[in-house]
Amino acid sequence: MSVSVSASGHGRHTGGACPDLLIEPSASGWRNLIRFEPTDTQQTLRRELGLPADQPVLMSGHQATLWGPGILAKWIACVEGARALGAHAAWLVADLDSGDASEVRYPARDEHGAPRPGLARLEPGRDAGERAKPTANQAPIHVDGHVPDAVHDIADALRAHEGETDAARQAHGALADLASPIVTAPSSVFARELSGTTLFAGLVERMRDEPDACARAYNDAVARYPESGVRPLVVTDDSRGVELPLWVLTPSGGRRRATADDLHDTVVTSLAPRALLLTAIVRLGACELFIHGTGGGNYDKVTEDWVESWLGRRLAPAAVVTATVLPDVPGVDLGAGEAGDRAAWRAHAARHNPAILGDDEAGASKRDLLARIDAARDAGGDPGPHYRRLHEMLAAYRTRHAAEIENLADEAARLQGIAAGTRRGAQIARDRTLAFPFVPRDRLITLRDAIRERFNEPG
Repeated sequence: MSVSVSASGHGRHTGGACPDLLIEPSASGWRNLIRFEPTDTQQTLRRELGLPADQPVLMSGHQATLWGPGILAKWIACVEGARALGAHAAWLVADLDSGDASEVRYPARDEHGAPRPGLARLEPGRDAGERAKPTANQAPIHVDGHVPDAVHDIADALRAHEGETDAARQAHGALADLASPIVTAPSSVFARELSGTTLFAGLVERMRDEPDACARAYNDAVARYPESGVRPLVVTDDSRGVELPLWVLTPSGGRRRATADDLHDTVVTSLAPRALLLTAIVRLGACELFIHGTGGGNYDKVTEDWVESWLGRRLAPAAVVTATVLPDVPGVDLGAGEAGDRAAWRAHAARHNPAILGDDEAGASKRDLLARIDAARDAGGDPGPHYRRLHEMLAAYRTRHAAEIENLADEAARLQGIAAGTRRGAQIARDRTLAFPFVPRDRLITLRDAIRERFNEPG
């Protein structure tokens, strides 16, 4: 992907924050999950994928997109977990998915200085599987000067990998560079590489022999976990029309869902695993522990159920890691809405509660009159005279403090105006999916240190 950015906006990143970090099960307990007793099949798969066969492997992964801090947390946990457990860290690049690093969303400002979402286009964008041109043939990269520094950093990182064979490898290399000040990169495995493995060929052969059993076990597992959102496979009366969890890769670089019929006249290397089969393969033979985000941790319950039912095999255990670390958005105060609400409440309450303005005498009179009202009601008497005296007392109080009450109302209006003006910016600032380079580096280092500390805790 050659990079030409056209956008407007600006930003500055400062400050630090403690990350909202989730690791389940606890990092200190991961050692108890790992059982390193590789079979011949597992050793073969690791050699074919370039993974070590003589030590445990921790693996995680994601699409080759400009991912946010939640995915960076998985990347860090993979590396730090491997370091703490004497294992090898590997990252599965899901390059079969239509990830796109050619568009970069970022926090910007409009011509009036109000926060707005920005979009930088890195052109020309390509699908993940499309080959990249040699570096010498790339057009020079142009970045509009009115974007945050992070957009320049992303463009530079992509430019540094323009010579890669496809856009997914280019984006993955750029991500590794961008994350390198935080943590070293794990080794990489690309999903397309699995099509050439012995284990994949064996699973395809079994699907060809028993498509109905494979699809039935898959759909039964989907039905047991409706919250996963996984779509069941299409099952037909004719076994050759049964849908299977595979892609058929087309000569044009596209893909389509495979049926059992495709397995009779398509070479294995022209097939590729879909999402559940992809993690099934690596959890069957490539790693001792796989690290998911919350979404993957949810849908891979289906994978575990399906594989155990269809193949009678257990997958390597899985963990879930994610974090919320927010970017800085120029001119946005995430507490502005709360401050406006508090000021509005105070301005309203000050008209009825003398204690708000420190008028102790009026406050005591109000409490006394309220007590008289309650007593009159309890005795079956008429509370009306006490109500009239209360309203007269409050009217006199408001007259004495008119200027202060007006100032509170003005301040409430001012703060609520700020809150309304920054609401859109606050939505941007709370966007967990903004690429991690937009988060201040010290905040990402805090995330890394928090993850590292979890692995150093006693089990």
